[in-house]
Order: sequence, then structure tokens, then C-alpha cells
Amino acid sequence: MFSETWVADNDERSRWVRAWRWLPLVAVIAMLAAGPGQQARAAGFYLDNVGTPGSLGTAGAANVTNSWGPDAAWANPAGLVGTNQSKVMTASLQILAPTAEFDPEIAEAGGSDGGDAGDTALIPSFFYAQPLTDDWYIGFGVSALQGGGADYGDDFAGRYGAIDVALTGFGATLSFGYRVNERLSLGIGGTLTQTNFEQTIAVNQGMAPDGKVKFRDLDDLGVQGILGLQYRMTDRLMFGLTYRSEFDAELKGNIKFETFVLPVPSQTNVDLDWTNPQWLEAGLRLRAGGGYWFLSGNWQEWSEFSENQLGIDTNAGTVVQTLDRDWDDTWGVGFAFASNPDAPPGAGRSG
Repeated sequence: MFSETWVADNDERSRWVRAWRWLPLVAVIAMLAAGPGQQARAAGFYLDNVGTPGSLGTAGAANVTNSWGPDAAWANPAGLVGTNQSKVMTASLQILAPTAEFDPEIAEAGGSDGGDAGDTALIPSFFYAQPLTDDWYIGFGVSALQGGGADYGDDFAGRYGAIDVALTGFGATLSFGYRVNERLSLGIGGTLTQTNFEQTIAVNQGMAPDGKVKFRDLDDLGVQGILGLQYRMTDRLMFGLTYRSEFDAELKGNIKFETFVLPVPSQTNVDLDWTNPQWLEAGLRLRAGGGYWFLSGNWQEWSEFSENQLGIDTNAGTVVQTLDRDWDDTWGVGFAFASNPDAPPGAGRSG
């Protein structure tokens, strides 16, 4: 695509402007299709397993009915009421080790398969909760709640889509839980998320060596609201509901150019905007058979994330490219069983 555009006109400036129109398109495609997502069921980059035993041990199926740990501050703030302790705290370190490999046989420009391109990440988590009154509870937590990355190397067959890409979102959550009565509790809170994005793309320059375009230091702060509900239907059965609002990410950063034989813009500022989808999750927790059974389902509005906009300041003016890939919403189901009759800790308490 790039090589055909570079040689389409003899006027050098026109060649640059025409070619530049393709770069936002390729960048957005690469960002979203070349591997930043780590949660397959969400078709995106939400990570719904925070680094705590109850969340990781059930693959997130227990999140919405969590009423025993301080990580309820993020999982479902209504569950803070169930901690029933003066103070409770947990800290952990989660290792994320994804794998990604490709078959390069159909690559027209040649190149390697990129090896095992998944980026290993260490994800710290910290959560704290305590009662404010007999009925009000407060919780706080920090963890990486979205992200992923891949590094394929300079010789990767898909280098014109991405050489490397990294997207991270580190969030700090503050929540409150309120005990309406012995069966019903409600929660409200919000997560302040710092989003960072970096990417390197190769550019085909025909007979000349590949050029490199590097998106660097793109970041933004966004707030996602959280509403929660937990209702104890019987002494053994609990229902949970959590809603997370959408929030807009408006990242700003710069572009760097390496080994280019063709003109590049004198201005290299870049804006990248998208909407993180809203999220609704419901679940049941049943105490039976010497343990706890968890069933959860979620809906995430990834159709809203479908449209991205990339604006780049150049010497020829600001170029804006909007891409809509016509994504659909996604649905997920989770199921888990905790065999220890005393686990999850505090799960049998009222509230």
C-alpha cells in the first residue's frame, strides 16, 4: 500500500501528502488488530482478573458476588459491606505471560514469523477497605485494569502493520458500599485510569530500506464510574450486579521517524481518540456441595469502541483519519467452583 502511493506522483510534496493519508489508517488498524488485547472474550483490552485469589482463582467469575475481600472496591463496591471487619487489605503481584505467533508464508514482502511476540508484564495490585459507620464502607484499590503488548522484531512479516505495540491502563479506584438491610447492599465508585500507548510501524520505501514510524508518549487520564448491587436471596444464594460506564480516551503524544529517504513532516504531534465501552455484569453465588458455585455473565459495548480517530499535525496541516471497523457488542459467561468450605473468606457472612 505504501510503496504504490509513494511512486504515484512525480511531485515530491504531493507524494508525501498522499502517502501520509494512509498512515493513520494503518496505525489504528495495527493498534487494535496487531495484538494489544489480552482478554479474548471481550475482543479488546479489558482485564477482568485483578491480582487477588478470589478473582484470579475463579477467572473473574466471582467478581460480581465478591463480598469478602477489599478488591470488591473494584469488582463490586456493594460487596464492601460484607467484609465486616475494622480494616482489611491485600497486596499482590500478578505475572501476565501471553503468547503470539504467526505464519509468514503468505507475506509478499517476506520476513520472519515474529517468534513468540507476547510481552511479559508484572502487574501489581493493592486493595484496602474499612467501615465508616455501621452501614457505610469505603474501599480503595490500584491495579492494571486494561492493556497488553507484543514485540515482533524488525524482520517480522507483518512489520508494515506493527513491529511492536504496547497499551496499558493503570487504574486507581475509590468506592463506597452501603448496607440497605441484611439482604440488600448498594455500591458506587469510580476508577481513574492512566492510559499509555506506544507503537512502531515499518514503512515500505521500495528499493530503499524500510523506514520506521514510532508513536511515543501517548497518554491520557479518564474516569470510569462504577455502580454495584448485591442481594442475598436466601442464606445460600446471592445475586450480584455491576455496571461500569464508558469513558473517552484522548491520548496526545508525538511521532518519530527513522531511516526515511523521503520527506517527513516538520510537526510531529499526534492525537488518538477512542471510547472505552460500558460494561454490565451479573452473577450468582451458591453455597452447596461443600463449597461455593459461581456463575456470571457480562455484556460489553465494543461497538462503541469500533470507531477511532487519529489526528496528526504536519507541515501540510492537520490530517485526521477516522476508522470504523463495524465491531459488534460482546457477551461473556463465566463459571467456577471453590472447593474449600471456608472459602472464599467471609462469603457466608450476611450483607
